[in-house]
Amino acid sequence: MQLGYDLAIVGGGPAGTACALALKDSGLKVALFDKAKFPRDKTCGDAIPGPSIKVIHDLIPDVSNLLPDLPKLHRINSSEIYTPKGRSVKINWKQKAYNMPRLDFDQFLMEQVKQLTNIDIYEAQLIRSIQSNTMLKLDTREKSFDCEMVVGCDGANSVVSRSFGMKFTSDLDKYFGLRAYYENIDSPQETNEFFVLKGLPQAYFWIFPL
Repeated sequence: MQLGYDLAIVGGGPAGTACALALKDSGLKVALFDKAKFPRDKTCGDAIPGPSIKVIHDLIPDVSNLLPDLPKLHRINSSEIYTPKGRSVKINWKQKAYNMPRLDFDQFLMEQVKQLTNIDIYEAQLIRSIQSNTMLKLDTREKSFDCEMVVGCDGANSVVSRSFGMKFTSDLDKYFGLRAYYENIDSPQETNEFFVLKGLPQAYFWIFPL
């Protein structure tokens, strides 16, 4: 079975759903693909900085009324960065910023795409390869999709970048992220904290309150 689109968005996280919402009045026939079935979790610090909130306001007309109803949205007023020697720099945010579990935030954005656009959404559809001829062809296990353009929003292990021979870094396997949730942590409740680790280049850990 083969279906045709003007544009295909690969990846249904914040980048992919923002792209989909921005195209809602474009008149294009658009498809959005994600390898997972929503709601799904992602390893992340769960921070939504002020510039992201501004973009969301531009994309979702009624978002000012929607955000206060999100049960796990937590307001953040500042960020503090600690050096390995214990010194710190604190930044107080003028724009509204929040923390929210990616499980819930990504689901919220996906629901907005479903409600506000006519985009075809394909969940649990892993794109295995993208081939280029006169048209781009996206292949899954069950179907093929033709399109004029592909927007890659599928992260560091992007099938879009791999299909066209592009790499973010040559040693991607040396980088990783871990996340866990803890209760009763003795830290500020309205500040995101970053701790740069001594002896480990490009390594840090964070405490983001929820």
